[in-house]
Amino acid sequence: MKFILAISLLLFASCKNHIDVDNTEQRAHGLSYIKGTNKLVDGKVVRKSGGKMIELQTFNDGKMIGPFFQYGPDGQVVTKGFGIELKTYEQAIGGTDLTNCILSVVQVNNVFSYATVYMDNALVFDDKEKLLLLTKHILAVYSAAYKIDDLFIFDRNHEYTVSKNAASKADYRVDTASRANPVKVNFR
Repeated sequence: MKFILAISLLLFASCKNHIDVDNTEQRAHGLSYIKGTNKLVDGKVVRKSGGKMIELQTFNDGKMIGPFFQYGPDGQVVTKGFGIELKTYEQAIGGTDLTNCILSVVQVNNVFSYATVYMDNALVFDDKEKLLLLTKHILAVYSAAYKIDDLFIFDRNHEYTVSKNAASKADYRVDTASRANPVKVNFR
C-alpha cells in the first residue's frame, strides 16, 4: 500500500509543472502555442483521461522535440519515441530550408517502429530527388536501430511514403493518387 501511495505522489508531483494539452493550440508551421497567447510551448505537455496521464510529450520552441510517451490503462508505456529537428540535414540535400521540419521515430510496445517527417517546406514535395535523398540520409541513421523500412513525409496537402528500397535504387516506382486530398504518393 505504501508503495502505491509513493508512486501516486511521485506521478502527481511530476505532473504539476506540466502543461495540459488542452491549454495548447497548433498554428502556422506546425508550431504549438499556449492557447490564447503568442507564447510557444516549451517543456512537458500531458494529456489525461479519467484523471490518468495517457500521454507525455516534450516541446522546445513550439516543436515536439525530445522524448514522448503514451501510457496504457495500468500506467505502462505502450508507445515511446522522440522528435528531432531536421535542420542538420539541410546541407545533405543541397541547402534546402528545413526550418520547423520534424522527424519523429515511434516504437510501439518495442515490437513495431515507424518514422514520420512533418515537412514545413512544401517546395520539397516538388523535387522527388530531394525527398529520396533526405529519406536515404534519415534511414542511414535510424533504420537499423529501429527496424524502419519506410519514411512517411507529410504536410497538410501531401502524404508521401518513401521506402528504403526506393531511396537506395535508381529504378524506383512512383504511385500517385492524384485526386486524393491530400495528394498521396508512394515511392517503391
